[in-house]
Amino acid sequence: MTYSFPGNIRELKSIIELACVMADGEEIDEEHLQINFSPLKTHHTKNGSYTLKEYTLKLIQQYLDEYNYDVLKVAGKLDVGKSTIYRMINSRQLKTGKRNSDA
Repeated sequence: MTYSFPGNIRELKSIIELACVMADGEEIDEEHLQINFSPLKTHHTKNGSYTLKEYTLKLIQQYLDEYNYDVLKVAGKLDVGKSTIYRMINSRQLKTGKRNSDA
């Protein structure tokens, strides 16, 4: 309630869209909101907000780093296709590292 949303309505929209993706059911809970406590908020674009695509890439990269580039595990955790993650890696949208899963 006290967050100032420096990116204005675009930032709020991106946060809500990301929360919808992260929510397991039909309700958005506090843990689905990536605001002050999120490493995604430590770097800002010049207008102070991220697009949904930028949030998505940062989130997937964070999980790849956390799970030692185990694409299958990350795909399962985020409920996204492994081919989507591999495509992002191959197009250099995501940093590469050790990949401990099959292609």
